[in-house]
Amino acid sequence: RGSEREELAVEVGMRWQRFALLSPETNRNVASHALVNTLRYRRVRGDVEHGRVAVTGMLGLANSVGGNYGFDRQEARAGMEYRMGLSRLTVDFTGGALHGNAPFTERFAAGNTQLLRGWNKFEIAPLGATRLVASNVEFGRSLKGKLEASAFVDSGSVWSRGGTAVARNSAGCGLRTRDGFYFYVAFPLRDGRVEPMVMTGATF
Repeated sequence: RGSEREELAVEVGMRWQRFALLSPETNRNVASHALVNTLRYRRVRGDVEHGRVAVTGMLGLANSVGGNYGFDRQEARAGMEYRMGLSRLTVDFTGGALHGNAPFTERFAAGNTQLLRGWNKFEIAPLGATRLVASNVEFGRSLKGKLEASAFVDSGSVWSRGGTAVARNSAGCGLRTRDGFYFYVAFPLRDGRVEPMVMTGATF
């Protein structure tokens, strides 16, 4: 009555980036090049009618090669999705560490549409950070057609080496479709203030 499949993928490539840094005096062109290695794993077992479990994992490594920056970046993700009938439960964990001098695009960020939803990333770490720990728990219930109502709780911390890790939490609810489109209202959980944030977009 069930099925099982297992997938393992290895990706190796180069990332080439060039920037124009703005300063009071003049624009300075810099470059950041990195060797990128990614290992992805996915295992699916069962079916939706009787209960289907999908386990995923990702390990990403980036090492600078030339350019104006020197850094090593490690990121790991692990997740589980359980579906049965009209219900879905998703649990995800993310962690990362960055060593050396890296451009803004390589630094870790939270307070966006994926991590610590409801928080403002410019309040947490406006220039990005070198350490990241985060988790997401989301429950969804299918409505009509491809539409699904969901509620979630996010937790995590993003900070730089030598700084202090501050745990933050958020919660929210909204609608999403199986095509990846979503509309969420999220709330950062903090003392004394309620500041809802509306998020809409699509994931592919």
